[in-house]
Amino acid sequence: MQTSPYENIPYCRRDQCSNEQSCYNLTIPDDYLSACYQRKYAINTPIYSEGVGLAQNELLIIVSNKYVKCGERTVAWATFCERDPDTGRPFIGEINYCLFGDELLKADDQGLLEITKHEIGHILGFHSTVYYALPDLDLGFRLSQNNSRPVQDITLRWLSAKGTFNISKTIIRLPNMLEEARNHFKCNELQGIELIDSHFSHRIMGNELMTPWKSAIQHVSRITLAYFKDTGMYDVNYSMANRFTYGKGLGCDFVMKSCYEYIRNRQLKGRDIKPFCNKPDEIKCLNSERAFGRCLIYKTDNELPLENQYMDSLFNVPSNETQYTRGPPAYDYCPIIETYRLEENRTSSCTSNISLKRDLTTNLFLEDLGRNSTCFEHTRMKYVNYSPTRSDSRTASCHKFDCSEGFLWIIINEERYKCPIKGGVIEIAVELENASVFTNMTCPKCKEICEKKKCQSLG
Repeated sequence: MQTSPYENIPYCRRDQCSNEQSCYNLTIPDDYLSACYQRKYAINTPIYSEGVGLAQNELLIIVSNKYVKCGERTVAWATFCERDPDTGRPFIGEINYCLFGDELLKADDQGLLEITKHEIGHILGFHSTVYYALPDLDLGFRLSQNNSRPVQDITLRWLSAKGTFNISKTIIRLPNMLEEARNHFKCNELQGIELIDSHFSHRIMGNELMTPWKSAIQHVSRITLAYFKDTGMYDVNYSMANRFTYGKGLGCDFVMKSCYEYIRNRQLKGRDIKPFCNKPDEIKCLNSERAFGRCLIYKTDNELPLENQYMDSLFNVPSNETQYTRGPPAYDYCPIIETYRLEENRTSSCTSNISLKRDLTTNLFLEDLGRNSTCFEHTRMKYVNYSPTRSDSRTASCHKFDCSEGFLWIIINEERYKCPIKGGVIEIAVELENASVFTNMTCPKCKEICEKKKCQSLG
């Protein structure tokens, strides 16, 4: 297509006007296409009429549900097709959902919404095509004078159970994004955020929206919003970011060292190792998320690379299986506590807006969900219904809490149980009309759940 220098009209020579324009594998509706003129003998003849087009701040997304580029674990993919020639902002894109038949019928609305938000992120420009084309970094912001690019490789010292290794990681380094990341993790030495193709690294960013694999609970962080600001294509409203707590305040050991070294150092200091874990399938609270999750450690058939062999006496794994045992590959094989879906309409989040009945038939743990609930760990609950006595294996559940009188209170079946200010184990005994429920529940420190000012001073 060419443009007449006199009339500023795009035209095609002779019979070259196409009757359609595609976005990857879909046809763009005529309403969004410009007119096409055919030029013969210095005369422009309209072949296809002008569509209504898009406003400067609009984005057209074409949706499909075809078995195209649908790998084994791919639930959807997205791409942009057209970008503004002046700003570079994408304004036409496609989302293709790889869910078919029963899989599509069983998909819940919230899950589809999270998938869609992730894919829209790619269309907006969270994509390797965009960040590899970003301008060079300012001289004062470069890691070295020899590398001016925002996306670059760095070398990390990486400790595993088998020794110390030098490994290469790809990072993205942008000013607003890096400032947000350093503030979030409390690590001023952080060089950039690790990337996996067109995504953030799961090990660093956990359940952030722009990590590769869909989690039961996902969040849009200030770090992602800062990336979009750094592209120069958008203004962002940071108040719209979600409450993102993965890795928050865990320091440089968390973001710049191996999970093995992080776990070892924390255990030596008697500190919590979350979000990592050391006991396969154990259910633990993630109170930063107000949720519980399962420890993902499992055995595989193939021996892991030496730098990813983390299992030793720190972990509850048979010694003859350590070289085959790992966490998810997406987390650099780190053992991770991950939230999960319990039922069709419920995740392991305690803040879900779902009303549960106080009935052991449907609510075995007498849980309450909502904005005033969080997770508490406990021993296996025992149920006495005259006969028989039964127990269940889950050792974390969601309950209401209150911060008053200087203490954290757990509320179960409208009964209040006061927690020690420093945390500790308390006995729970709930009498129902036709049964009794007993457990020992672990209270976190008051300040871990409540505002510091609402917790009694320890003097």
